Amino acid sequence: MNKFCCSLLLFVWSAVIPAALLAQSSGSTISGFVYDDAGKPMEAATVNVQNTTTGFATNTVTDKKGYFELRDLPVGTYDITVSAVGAQTTLLKGNVLNLGDRLVLHKITIAKSTKELAEVTIRSN
Repeated sequence: MNKFCCSLLLFVWSAVIPAALLAQSSGSTISGFVYDDAGKPMEAATVNVQNTTTGFATNTVTDKKGYFELRDLPVGTYDITVSAVGAQTTLLKGNVLNLGDRLVLHKITIAKSTKELAEVTIRSN
């Protein structure tokens, strides 16, 4: 019976530990605030990050204070694109994340777009 218990314990241990190690993230985070060129927080701005080596990409949207946070990002070098309706897209290149890093972008300012939106017509049958 002892051999059976030890074998069972060893089997469970060998199955659970590697899975737990694979599930671990780097704990790396990118966060910050997005403002318009008048200094007001930009709500609903889209923040996209892309790992330039692996192609991994994810995005989020800023809250009413212009705040965003992207957690559990794999290590690597990231390009960060910030865009919003009526504003010019801003690109921040070459942001390096190492294991456990917390990159805080305190103030990202995006300028108003010089282009105006044309009329949008929605039709339904």
